[in-house]
Amino acid sequence: MFSSEARKVFLAWERLRLIYNGLLIPGVCLLAWVESHSLPPFHEAPLTAAPTWREWTMWWVIVAAYGVFSNLCFLLGPAVEVYLGWLGLPTRAVRWFVFTLGTLFTAIAAALFIVFTVPRYPVEPPTPPPAKTAPSPFASTACNAWPLS
Repeated sequence: MFSSEARKVFLAWERLRLIYNGLLIPGVCLLAWVESHSLPPFHEAPLTAAPTWREWTMWWVIVAAYGVFSNLCFLLGPAVEVYLGWLGLPTRAVRWFVFTLGTLFTAIAAALFIVFTVPRYPVEPPTPPPAKTAPSPFASTACNAWPLS
């Protein structure tokens, strides 16, 4: 089974998971909202219509998968701390260093993910095509055929 040292480390990291998710979830949601209502970045042309329900659904499925992936990556923190503790390094300093580094890495990765994949609302409404006008009854070719002299 686990040693008491490893158990303490994993329990401490589970408390840090609350901080980790408490920082990332609101930050990601806020950034996604701001980004979806902003001007398109340099790599995209403005949209001509709002994203469809299917596009938004697919995007949120990808966001959920990213959330699961980031929490699986979170498990690297306690593993690194346990190994470094067994090597004789101070676990408390290692814990905060690895936690801060991992959270910053995840926040930057999430920000890049959102900036480059979020569906955007159109910046301005699309302009309708010009209306076709019926020809004027006074502009017929028969009337224009009259001799001017």
